[in-house]
Amino acid sequence: MNDAVTGAILVVLGSAVTLQSRGFPDVPGQQYGAAVFPTVIALALVGCGAVLIAQGLRRRPAPAEAPPPGEERADWTRSGRAWFNLLACLALVVGYVLLAPVIGFLAAMTILTALVCLLLGVRWWIALAVGLAAAIVIHQGFTVLLRVPLPRGVIIPF
Repeated sequence: MNDAVTGAILVVLGSAVTLQSRGFPDVPGQQYGAAVFPTVIALALVGCGAVLIAQGLRRRPAPAEAPPPGEERADWTRSGRAWFNLLACLALVVGYVLLAPVIGFLAAMTILTALVCLLLGVRWWIALAVGLAAAIVIHQGFTVLLRVPLPRGVIIPF
């Protein structure tokens, strides 16, 4: 699929979320409401979609360059490592859903982010430091700024 098509889909979805989130209620006692976070993410999607549309229109293959039937797959689909990383990321998302209620957000996010870093070839001590730092920053952003309760966990209640 051409990048322009993917970009158009992102623009449409981002625009729909932006329009839908305008009706979200305000949070009492705060300068921003429930619509801020979805709107920011949706506008980022619209921006990314616009970039993809521009790239897709620039890179349109000439009719003579069209690949023969059966060779239309992207390069990454021919790599076993890419498929492993894709499946590992999906497994990590499922792992978060299962682990966070039990061990808490901070522990689950630290472990899973460190595992992603290890998949990308980062040294174990850097992966652990990045995992911990990312978990703390995300936790603070959601619990302090956005006042969104994150799972505290049963085993490790922090």
